[in-house]
Amino acid sequence: MNDQETARNVAELAFELGPLLEIRHLPQGRVNLTYLVRTNKESFILQRLHPVLGNDGAVIQNVVTVTEILADKGVRVPRVLSSKAGAWWVEKSGLWRLMTFLPGQPPDTRSVKIGVEAAQLLGQFHRALAEEPLSLISLPPADHNRDEPASPRIWYEIISRYEGNPKIEQAFSVLEEGRSLASRLPTFTATTQTVLHGDPKLENFLFDEYELASGLIDLDIVRYGSLLWELADALRSWSVIRGPEDRAGLSQDIFIEAVRSYRKHGLDLTPEEWRQLPAATRAMALDLARRYLTDYFEEEYFAWDKDQYPSLAEQNLIRGASLVSLAGDLEKVEKTLLDQIRA
Repeated sequence: MNDQETARNVAELAFELGPLLEIRHLPQGRVNLTYLVRTNKESFILQRLHPVLGNDGAVIQNVVTVTEILADKGVRVPRVLSSKAGAWWVEKSGLWRLMTFLPGQPPDTRSVKIGVEAAQLLGQFHRALAEEPLSLISLPPADHNRDEPASPRIWYEIISRYEGNPKIEQAFSVLEEGRSLASRLPTFTATTQTVLHGDPKLENFLFDEYELASGLIDLDIVRYGSLLWELADALRSWSVIRGPEDRAGLSQDIFIEAVRSYRKHGLDLTPEEWRQLPAATRAMALDLARRYLTDYFEEEYFAWDKDQYPSLAEQNLIRGASLVSLAGDLEKVEKTLLDQIRA
């Protein structure tokens, strides 16, 4: 039985959705295997969790906990639906969960309006969960749920680890640039703690045809942690613009207006954390670059976008190099950004 046949079996039998009108693989997900499931009444999202998220259901239980609260407070998130047996997941060659379908699409492009909308929705998410005492299951430490970027010295370790690998020649200059940028990062003080989304990249925000935010998805890494690093990761994604050869650049206008929107709708950082935010965004760009460049050699974690790239290794190298380029842009304009967001 292939993955799609397994998904159909889980949907029709374990979740009692009956004969399906459609079950369609959604390739946009970079980690979980995701299907759109349609019945004659409504649509759902069915996912098999990637093993990196564990096999004990803790991730799913945390999603249930926060989405129930968020939905009750009017924050637009998908709800987890129980199986025929009353469980939040089904085990069949992995953990499967069924969620309500939210209308909307991730945006095709970045803009100031989209950044402002995303910042408002993330601010509402943080505020809603800060108002409630939550009991979340602690997840095993891993790269995807790290509360802060890895130490800059990890760049030296990557170069040393793969120096004998035949792939190193194509990646060496990017690794050296990343190492140099990481070595110039300041020391950070992140004190403000709250419940985090965990992966606030723009692809996890849904928008309607008027470029208004209509939903927030992919809460698999929801946890308590540092608000500074959550905002830095969000701004790393929201503010990036694509240039020739998939090179990433920074939109200062998006960065500045998104910060102003979040400060209006979200939680507050300390003055020192606001001062560190542009540099923290640079650190998050470098940390994600480091993960892509590591997977360039290992080809184990990120899903391959076969429509855009000839191989997983090339995809990871291009994305890693793009993020190193973004970090370089952030370093150049850090003082300008800081002057604007403190104004």
